[in-house]
Amino acid sequence: MGQRALRMACVIVVVGLFGSAALAGDLLGPPTPSTTQGQWLWGVEYAHSNMDLEVSGPVSPLNDAVINFDSNKYFARIGYGISDDCEIYVLLGLADGAFDGDGAGPDFDGDADFAYGLGIKKTIAQNGSWTWGTVFQATWGEVNDDMTAPVGGATIGSGAISLAAGLHKVTLDWYEFMLAFGPTVAMSEDVSVYGGPYINLFEGDLEIRGSQNEYELEQRLELGGFLGILLNLGQGLSVNVEGQAGVDSWLGGIGVQLRQ
Repeated sequence: MGQRALRMACVIVVVGLFGSAALAGDLLGPPTPSTTQGQWLWGVEYAHSNMDLEVSGPVSPLNDAVINFDSNKYFARIGYGISDDCEIYVLLGLADGAFDGDGAGPDFDGDADFAYGLGIKKTIAQNGSWTWGTVFQATWGEVNDDMTAPVGGATIGSGAISLAAGLHKVTLDWYEFMLAFGPTVAMSEDVSVYGGPYINLFEGDLEIRGSQNEYELEQRLELGGFLGILLNLGQGLSVNVEGQAGVDSWLGGIGVQLRQ
């Protein structure tokens, strides 16, 4: 029974990672602490996400203004167990961002820039092999790109953002909050499956150098789900693979951790 459930969980994770559903915010990992009191966790992780962001600014287009935003995030994770049932952590690393222009307009393709985050995990209850917990995570970052509009100008964001002909320095400052709840289920001594629902919020301010106009890119509170598998490799080393899916977003990622 345990092996059958494990195979089913692996299939679901793979579908979540590579299926056609829309990638969400940031890699969460198990919603329960991976450390005990006084224990440190050191990790590295990668996640790719895609989400539809609503565009707002001084000009309202006739149609719904939406940007399909792709992002890659590379984080180092440093966690600490302040008690056996509570863990705090920081994320330090890089994040990039990209979206297509309208028609023949230029694409935004921002290089990886500094990003960081904070989080906390708390165990709520335990029942046999099921451990229930919650995690809150917040991340911040900035992405920059030089966009060259052709003669006659161009638009991005479904017509909401106009670019005059020439070179433009474009900066996107963003932040993202995630709140999740769910169980971590021990399938065996070395294999656990975790998941549950989450709430995600993304807000970004888009600045075009030399322009007096300000634009907002946002994904308002969205409900989604996450599912992952955690493998214990021994000597405090573990690896997790995770997928997330929301109404207008999805994410796939992988992380490696060492507990000391």
